Amino acid sequence: MQKEFLTTKEAASYLDISMDQLYKLNAGGRIPSCRPTGGKVYYLKSDLFDWVLAGSRATEKSIKAQAIKSLNFKSKSYGIK
Repeated sequence: MQKEFLTTKEAASYLDISMDQLYKLNAGGRIPSCRPTGGKVYYLKSDLFDWVLAGSRATEKSIKAQAIKSLNFKSKSYGIK
């Protein structure tokens, strides 16, 4: 069974950043975390994965695909063939 919650040390290692950087991100509310008892901080692995993806840049290929998808939707909405 894979562990879903990570400690600060484990989360920093998972993200390949220093614990100091992780503390700063957490203190600034810039990274998802939970503190169930008001003490120790935990990080949900899937939240960290989503957080990393949210900061990713779109590739030229994905931008073109989204534009084509949008144009196709608009042409169908307006009855354009």
